[in-house]
Amino acid sequence: MCNTFKADANTKFDLRKLKADILDNLLCSINSLGGSKHVLVLQNSFSSVINLLTPFNVLKEKAGIVTVLWLNDSIQNSLFLNDLNSFIFLCDNSSHNANLISLRIKELIAISSNTQTNFKYFGIVSDKISQSFEYQLEQSGIKGEIQLYPLDLSLSILNNSDLLTLNLSTTANNSLADSASTKLINDLYLNNINDSIFKLAKALLNLIVTYPVILNFNNVLIKGFKSFFFYKIFKILKINYLSNLSPADRKNEEIFNNSKVFLNNINNQLNLNSVNDLNHFYNLFNNQSDLIILDRSIDFVTPLLSQLTYQGLLDEVFTINSNIINLPSNISLDINTNNATTSNDNGNNNNGENDNINNNQGSGNNPNINDKPDKNKIYLNLDDDVIFKKIKDLNFASVGPILNKFAKNLQAEFDSRHSAKNVSEIREFVGKLSFLQKKQKFLKNHTLLAENILLKVKNDSINNNNYINSNPTIDNNANTANNEPADQVSLQFENMDDEENAIFSKILDLQNSFLTSYYDIKKSCDLIIQLMYQGLTVYETLRLCCLLSLVKNGINEKNYLNLKKEIILNYGYKHIITLQNLSKLKLFYIQESISLLPNLQLSINNSQLLNNDLIDELDINTNDQTCFIKDFNNLRNYLNLVPTANDITDNTQPSNDPNSKDNNSNNDLIETPNDASFAFINYVPITTRLIQSAYDRSFFDSSLSSYLTTSSSRYISQISSWKGLEDISRFLIGTSIEENELKYNNNNTSLVLKDLNNVKTKKVLKNFQSFSFIVMIGGITYGELATLRYIEKKLNDKGILKKFIILTDTMINGNSLIEACIPKEI
Repeated sequence: MCNTFKADANTKFDLRKLKADILDNLLCSINSLGGSKHVLVLQNSFSSVINLLTPFNVLKEKAGIVTVLWLNDSIQNSLFLNDLNSFIFLCDNSSHNANLISLRIKELIAISSNTQTNFKYFGIVSDKISQSFEYQLEQSGIKGEIQLYPLDLSLSILNNSDLLTLNLSTTANNSLADSASTKLINDLYLNNINDSIFKLAKALLNLIVTYPVILNFNNVLIKGFKSFFFYKIFKILKINYLSNLSPADRKNEEIFNNSKVFLNNINNQLNLNSVNDLNHFYNLFNNQSDLIILDRSIDFVTPLLSQLTYQGLLDEVFTINSNIINLPSNISLDINTNNATTSNDNGNNNNGENDNINNNQGSGNNPNINDKPDKNKIYLNLDDDVIFKKIKDLNFASVGPILNKFAKNLQAEFDSRHSAKNVSEIREFVGKLSFLQKKQKFLKNHTLLAENILLKVKNDSINNNNYINSNPTIDNNANTANNEPADQVSLQFENMDDEENAIFSKILDLQNSFLTSYYDIKKSCDLIIQLMYQGLTVYETLRLCCLLSLVKNGINEKNYLNLKKEIILNYGYKHIITLQNLSKLKLFYIQESISLLPNLQLSINNSQLLNNDLIDELDINTNDQTCFIKDFNNLRNYLNLVPTANDITDNTQPSNDPNSKDNNSNNDLIETPNDASFAFINYVPITTRLIQSAYDRSFFDSSLSSYLTTSSSRYISQISSWKGLEDISRFLIGTSIEENELKYNNNNTSLVLKDLNNVKTKKVLKNFQSFSFIVMIGGITYGELATLRYIEKKLNDKGILKKFIILTDTMINGNSLIEACIPKEI
């Protein structure tokens, strides 16, 4: 219906621009239908897709939409139908949605026959119009009533700087069991349904087609069976795309994609004496894009751990769905008084900064439901919320002081109106009043969320520990005088009383003991059972069991059966199937002899995968394989997953004065960490270390592993490579592939680093973009995202000017991983 945007050589890759293009295509598709009074009949899960693109009032205004109905809800006779032109159905191409569209159109035909009105029916189908979709409409007898148009809405941009995810269908229920992440893990790893891999590969191809110059991948790194399968599908889709082009376009594409750039002496490229030289170097540098593809199953350890960043804890406590937090029933936003309430306690929160589409299931067909702020939802606004941008990736211990500082600064800005001496200064204050009020709402939101995270932790009897070692209590004494525009929000840090039965603290301690092999298997199992008796949920118990099993390479039969018995007695017989599923995924299983473990490691270098015959030859039933850790202790030492105290000793000191003993030093806690272990309990994710080691191996410690040499930690490069890390296959089973097209002369490696750190070079390169596209199959946690952003910053500080872009199928946490293995109630 509408032309798709395609970047030229001068276009910068910008996710904000990509989001704007997706919205423009949606608006163009609707406006091309004609008329101005439409009813949008929306698949329930697509409300979050729209909210990520634009506030609903903007969509209504630009697309001529009168109201929104839910596709799942019956259309009632009471619906006001006068002067409406058409009904537009927006959904994905599932057979279920085809049946729902048939029902809705039949209802509308019956209603219109009684009211003597005629409507037009249009269907905008995400991705493509499948044959099964059309067949369902034809069988129901309404295919002739509706005109269908495809529209690519496969990607959601969760963060305008670096994060894209697939739009995966969910049910109307907001429960964990029906979440997209739970369904994806169940499909991908338990049932070997690889639809999401195909969609992810197609999404990547669409990005490359849109940005052909910028996203020309010169170096490809692959780890994991599903990753290999993804890359195989991606190459097939790319070949099909080229074959469907006109001869002239295909020739241009093939010339570009087959070209290889060899920088034999980058120093010569930096003698920029003319505009042509500058443009030439810009193109060389800009085309150094890397593709790193990782399979979730190479690192199931990380999602099983408790996340300790602010956004990670939000996801653990509330669950984040497309940047929306659905508050539990005992917490709500008082829309009328701009206050938040938790149970019977008054808080200071207000939701509504955007006129968003409310995904209120069961809200009926009231045409005005979309204009009502939802008192049980908080929208994490990454465009305007400067507070969230600051704290989302920080360890929660840093959040309280930062919110307190924001509150004091905001109050000072409101108080500045009292010092206005003339009309000009009053106008200046009035001009920024709406901005201050919006900032105040964001502050109230995060105060409420932080308070309830603490309440959750306190209810779990947390004590003062080393991982979240400052505990903010929130003073909600609001200044409610009518002449005061600002409610003062104060956060203070004070120690909570130590309690013997600190469940949350003990969970963290136990996780740390598993990672460091502090206890043997029997002692570890006994400690899990003790915590189970203190009130662990089934998710917390199974996360601990799976973590222990992963780091110990299984659990001996006696202790496994003992844990199994306790789990079934405490949580019910349905978890017999849960345990079977966990065993199938190699998450919680009976220990096997090392000699019985399959040797499925493949290591392929250079450009071997350009040969399609080799692809077929290496097809080892990747649909049926799950990677697993063969030797966690050696893997931990090899990748330095648990940094020593010396590695992170400066984390508790202010960055500007490491020797300072000032009490305010705690305010800088974890804001400037020395390693990426801040997001979990002194642990760096395996996925993060694999990505980091492709560019920088300074974290290597040869004293920890006999497989490492002293020179290993000297590796640092602008070009991604895992060469020299072949020994990792001894500890981590899974296909490993590397393709390198862009190469440096080995003699010039140090010269490259020298020049990239040169002041003149940094000035020249400040606007250049060299991308690392990281594809995470099977989901990624918010804690991992925080560590990758940290690594990106550290690389840039060292002159490795890379921008990480993460493309994943879903956001996950430990609960969604466990839920995927729990059978649904019949």
